[in-house]
Amino acid sequence: MKFNKAYKFRIYPTKKQIKYIEGCFDACRYVYNLSLDCEKQLYEMGAKSNLSSFGLSYHIKNYRISDPWLKKYDSNALGYEMENLANAYKNFFKGGGFPKFKSKKDPKQSFRSRQSIKVLDNYIKIPKLKTPIYTKIHREIEGTPKQMIISRYNNKYYVSIMCEIKKDILPVTIKKEIGIDLGVKTFLVRDDGDKVENPKFIQQQAHHLIQLQQKLSRTTRGSKNREKIRKKIGVLHQSIGNKRKDFLHNTSRQLVDEFDRIYMEDLNVNGMTRSSKGTIEKPGKNVKQKSGLNKSILDVGLGEFKIMMEYKTKFSGKEVVKVSRFFASSKLCNSCNTKNNDLKLSDRLWTCSSCGSLLDRDHNAAKNIKAEGRRSLIKK
Repeated sequence: MKFNKAYKFRIYPTKKQIKYIEGCFDACRYVYNLSLDCEKQLYEMGAKSNLSSFGLSYHIKNYRISDPWLKKYDSNALGYEMENLANAYKNFFKGGGFPKFKSKKDPKQSFRSRQSIKVLDNYIKIPKLKTPIYTKIHREIEGTPKQMIISRYNNKYYVSIMCEIKKDILPVTIKKEIGIDLGVKTFLVRDDGDKVENPKFIQQQAHHLIQLQQKLSRTTRGSKNREKIRKKIGVLHQSIGNKRKDFLHNTSRQLVDEFDRIYMEDLNVNGMTRSSKGTIEKPGKNVKQKSGLNKSILDVGLGEFKIMMEYKTKFSGKEVVKVSRFFASSKLCNSCNTKNNDLKLSDRLWTCSSCGSLLDRDHNAAKNIKAEGRRSLIKK
């Protein structure tokens, strides 16, 4: 079978290489913004245009004639910007926001390419740049490189290489199974009773983050001091994100290595974190509490963990069985299957009215998720 796998490494370009990379960022941002402005003007004039990536790519030919400096940079990177703009328009037509102009002040800048990517020993060779860039390759790369993304975040440069891998992955014999319940107060509870606590990375740095944001609010817009504090906030958020990813990778890897089949709930994180603010006519209820809950859900990274579990089991020949999000895993007694409709979110322990069992909310849910997952497999 064929599948794609991405590898991300930090790169250490020289001053000359940084100048070229920054020039690529500028060129990609320039053609994106120019194309978006051109399409807006055409729409206001009543003219029809082709908003597919193929249709938008015709802009590049004209830009390279009118702006010869664009010829210094990778044409594939400029072409991918038209693909990004086409995707932005697709999201808009599906009900998303209108495409926005890209800013030079954005903390993250990037460009994508696919032409003549070469990975050497601790070096990568990119198009239009004669000298290879030193790269900290901390693990072996499998497969054939197909695409790469060069990015800058908080003055640090990275490369993400997408490789195509041809490999026969045989399904393993199912010997060990586990049901898990994901949450906010406790990150993960297994059906055998083991728990993984929520590290709450944002709460650990909340005081420092508030101090920096207060300093930022007192600075003058456009000043050097404001830019310094913005960079400090960006570095702090990057540190929090790195800690969260490390925790999620370690937790998911431990589960995949230990068990052959994992039962978990099919969480709708976008729905769970939807704002309850409402409208002026119909304002929402408990908006402040819901905002705090949304922040906690996003901090723990449930959606990212779900993605990690899916691809790690796939690459290992193992299996994730997802139980419907509408299944009342917390309200059902795992002993007699009696449903407790009066159960509140604040009730961490409850007693079954039918059999009298004292149940831990999350442990009970993990057992029910495993049982329901097995039932769904039997039906299939």
